[in-house]
Amino acid sequence: MGAMNDCGILVEDYVCGPTSIVGAQDDLDGRLTKDARARLEAAIAEVVAVEAPIELDALTRKIGKRFGYQRVARRWKKKIAYRIPGGVLVDEGPRSFVWPEGSSPATWRGYRASEGARTIAEIPTTELANAIVAAVGNAPEGLDHEGAYR
Repeated sequence: MGAMNDCGILVEDYVCGPTSIVGAQDDLDGRLTKDARARLEAAIAEVVAVEAPIELDALTRKIGKRFGYQRVARRWKKKIAYRIPGGVLVDEGPRSFVWPEGSSPATWRGYRASEGARTIAEIPTTELANAIVAAVGNAPEGLDHEGAYR
């Protein structure tokens, strides 16, 4: 569980979602069977429940790996995005993020310490901004803009 800092920002540890294999590549080829669709939607829901907000490309890669793919073709991005249950897709320029149902960038007041588990491109702008606010607020002497950038 996270802790609220003096700035009202919730600080949590980033947790990776499940990585267990839930199907084979053949399951996702062509038209999805009812069983494959159910496993795909469940796999997406599991990762979103743990990792959201999550960048769509990162989600696509994680889900592809759960079906035995080492690399995921671009065509899967649409198929996976279409199957996101209960999430909200928010575009941030060229990137898209899946937010959990009931939350949005406008109201989210937290960030997750990743310890290298995510690239900067996989972190939503709101989360980056919240981390900067927390860093500036927690600095005993305050930070100038260069210190905040670092």
